[in-house]
Amino acid sequence: MIERYHIEVVFLDSQSTVLSGDSLKAEFQEARQRRLLELRFMGVCVVELHHEGKSGQQRSTS
Repeated sequence: MIERYHIEVVFLDSQSTVLSGDSLKAEFQEARQRRLLELRFMGVCVVELHHEGKSGQQRSTS
């Protein structure tokens, strides 16, 4: 889709909508990083939106 429509910028409004699994686990973050690198190598700018948890603190890993 990215190549077909010549997409240059992608906004990811929360990582949990992009990947399934426990975002605190290393496997989740490794899969996330692989996908982000794929987009980078395609020349796509990726903007990730991070949200606070219910406690007002950062969610997931940094």
